[in-house]
Order: sequence, then C-alpha cells, then structure tokens
Amino acid sequence: NDISFNINFYHTEIISKLLLGGVKISDQTVLSGDYVAANNNLTLYGNLPLVDVFGTKIKALKVKGDANNNKLRLTIDAKSIYNNDSLKIDNFNITSTVENDSALTKIAWLNKLDVLKNEGNITLKTNFNSFYNVSNQLENSYVYISDSLWSISPSNQIIIDTSYITVNDFKLSSATQSVFMNGTFSNNVNDQLNLFMKNIDLLTFKNLIPKIEILMI
Repeated sequence: NDISFNINFYHTEIISKLLLGGVKISDQTVLSGDYVAANNNLTLYGNLPLVDVFGTKIKALKVKGDANNNKLRLTIDAKSIYNNDSLKIDNFNITSTVENDSALTKIAWLNKLDVLKNEGNITLKTNFNSFYNVSNQLENSYVYISDSLWSISPSNQIIIDTSYITVNDFKLSSATQSVFMNGTFSNNVNDQLNLFMKNIDLLTFKNLIPKIEILMI
C-alpha cells in the first residue's frame, strides 16, 4: 500500500528537549513523505525555518531524501548558517548519492554579499571497502576564504578504519601558504600523523574563529 504523511510541528520546546538532545527547531517545521509500494521508493521532505545547534543557527533549512532498493539520494539546502556573526555561510548546499559500495558527495556555499570572496566547492568520493573500512578522496575541490583561493591536492586520500585513520598526501594550499598532512593516527605507538604548516597568515581565518568574550567580575 502507498503511504503519504504530513506533520506540522508547533510548540517545539518539548520535542527539542526530549528527542533532539537540546537542538532547537522552530515552530512551523514541516516533515512530510511518500512511499510508493510499486517501486519500493521512499521520499522524505523536511522544511525547517530555523534550527539552533547549541548556538549555531541554520536558517531556512530544507532536506530531501529519496531511497529505493538501489540508490539513496540526499539533498540539504540552507539559506545561511551563522554563529553570533563571527562565522557566516550563505547559500549552503549538500548533495549526496549512495549506490552499491560508493558515495559521491558535493558541498558548496556562496556568500554573495561579502566584500571579500567567500565560497567553496568540495567533491568527496567515498568507497565502502568493508563494514569497518572506508576510503575517501577529495576531487576538484577548492575554497575561497577572504579572497584567498585554497586548493586541495588531487592525490589526497583519507582511510578511516575502526582501529586507525590514515591520511595520504593531503595538502591545502594558497599561494605561498600551505597545510600538509600525512601519516597514520592509531593506538599503535609506532604510527605517526604528521602536520606541516608553511607561511600561514592567521588573519585570513579571523572570520572563521568564534569570538570569545571574557567577563571580568
């Protein structure tokens, strides 16, 4: 049998406390969905005017998930994500498709109103090698931070296992600035994860660092 549902949320304080671990959702949040038995397809929709994740606010969040026997597709859109004006991301989008033993995820944002260019396009390819082991690679990915273009080396690979994390040739660079990671993090004392930074100008990232207020008593 086919199924359709539509749920409108009001007075969401109790739901936030009991079911969401303190994450707050606003009134007029809508959750709906359809299930078509003929092709075993389930589609879910979420429309959340405002979400507050422990101080980080997500405005106009829209979520769509679509799944059948062969494929899972997920789309997330948000008008803006911000934290007390110290960090703000506009026009945020995630699209992800999971099929067989792999997933392709694209993440993008664009701050159109910023004086300095802030945007990003990240493509993540994931292979599920086993239940315990996942390999990831960032492809054709870049971000602009305060007008500075940062690119990611195409040879990078991140392997996540239940007993270790291995990072191979991960390099994030902008002109003469760079961050390089390589090695393995685990409980084995012989493993080592190396991090190298070169000519990093911290002023580039000042808008990404939350402001800390110190109260004098």
